[in-house]
Formats: sequence, C-alpha cells, structure tokens
Amino acid sequence: MNLKRKSWWSRIAILTAGFLSLTLTVNAQQGGGQIPGDCNQDGNRDISDPICYFQFLFLGAPNELPCGADVDAPGNVSLLDWNGDQLVDISDGISMLLYLFVGGNDHVLGKDCVRIVGCPQICEPQDTDIFNLVHIQPFRLEQSFKYDWRRDQPDVQSGLLVVLKVNSGLVTPRNTLEPVLYAENQTVQRLNHGHESGFVVGIIPEQIDLSDEPIWFGSPALPERIDEKTIADERTKAEDSGEFFSLSSDEIKIRTQPSIIENNLTTLLRNHASGLLLKYSPQEERLAKTWRLPETTP
Repeated sequence: MNLKRKSWWSRIAILTAGFLSLTLTVNAQQGGGQIPGDCNQDGNRDISDPICYFQFLFLGAPNELPCGADVDAPGNVSLLDWNGDQLVDISDGISMLLYLFVGGNDHVLGKDCVRIVGCPQICEPQDTDIFNLVHIQPFRLEQSFKYDWRRDQPDVQSGLLVVLKVNSGLVTPRNTLEPVLYAENQTVQRLNHGHESGFVVGIIPEQIDLSDEPIWFGSPALPERIDEKTIADERTKAEDSGEFFSLSSDEIKIRTQPSIIENNLTTLLRNHASGLLLKYSPQEERLAKTWRLPETTP
C-alpha cells in the first residue's frame, strides 16, 4: 500500500472513531435504552443481575456500573434503584431477588426498555410518556385554595398528592407551551419541573379513585385555559390512541398512603410535598427549601 493511500485510510479511521465517540456522547446525553435493573447489560433481567449488583457492592467487581464509575451517578440510580428510594444499596438487590423468586414488586420504572440519561444503548425504547405512578397521598385541607390549573378555578379542599415517573423530555422547561398532564377527568398541577430526575410531584384536585383510569400527557396548552370540554376531548384522543397509563385497583392500593389533614396548601407543601421532592427529585432541593420556609403573618 502506498503512503498516500495509507494516509487516507488513517484519516478515515480517525474520522470514524470521532463520529462514533460523538454518537455515544449524544446518546448518553439524550439517554440510552435500558432494561431497568439490567446490571450486567445483557438486555435481560435474571439471577445474573442481582449477582452482578452484589459483586459490585461487596467484591468491587465489576469495578464500575453501566452508567458511570460513581454508584450515585444519576444514570446508575435510575437503572438500579429498584425500590424507588433514590438510593442504590443492598435493599435494591434484595428487591430484585424478591421480584424474581417470590413475586415481589417490579422495578419502579417497570420492565420495559426505557431511556435513561447517562447510560449506553442496550435496547430500543418505545416513546412512553408516563412510566409509573409511585405515590398516592389523599389529603384534606381546613382552608381551601383556588385551583388555577383549570379555567373555572374551583375551590379545592381535598385531593391527591401524587408522584409520577415520566418521560423527562415532556417536562423539560422551554419557552413554549408544554403538554398538560391529566388524570381521569382532571388536570394535574405539576409542582416541580422533574426533567433532571424524571419524577413529577403533582396535585389532583379531587379524591378520585384512579383504578383503571387513564393518566396521560395531552396537547401543549396553558393549564389555566383548560375547561371540561377540553379535558373530555383530550381524554377521547388519549383513549382512541391508547397512549395513556393506568393501574389496576390492587396496584393503586399498594401505592396509596394514609390520608393526611393539613391547615392549608402552604402547610401541605411544607410538611409533605417538600419531602417527596427531596426523595424523588433531589436536584430540585432549592425548590423544596422554599416550600419549607416559615409562614409569615402580616
């Protein structure tokens, strides 16, 4: 091979390597497709995954997890945090074993391929809007508040405080209208962004039974302009397309916490919503701290 041809092949090799490196970087930033809990990256979930996990925790082999060297890297937390407590520890390995052998709870992200930021591509994820409803807390307030995520702005004195695992791309802040989140026949007021963690804390302005009821992201709009007709139209579109999330009555019971009573919306945010935000979306700690500021009196 002459030197000139060898030089061109060298350039092509360098450009190809650079392109592959760029592609991997972009995929990591956008999120690679992963099977939740797949520690050894074989595209399946079986006994080899808790073994991989325990070996990492106690033997140091493998020397790093699939989504970065740091066990607390956001990608690793999303991939291996089986029980949804935002920690990667021995309880997650135990939860894997309970799921595999005695019918324990599934991974908080479910069993299907999902996109996880910071992880490589192992599978091809489907474009899912809502992955899971992980927390339901009925509440009652002594003082009602104006619910401004509907055009009629009803007075709300009871409802549900919920936490949903969602497609982070749908809740990323942007200078344009964003998709509205719905549950049954209500809008869901999002209390945080959730684009970094993928978890959204929200309020449903009624103590409704969510068993087998649709939860979905509708068309981009201003929530304060949503009326009953809009909700009905959006629900019809979601049901016709099949693009909604729902849980059975048994699954709803498992996720439902004891009802709470608070004085007003401010104390609900301070005493309960702030803790949920710190647990599921710790990147928004500053917001949680603002909710915990003491109430001032004139």
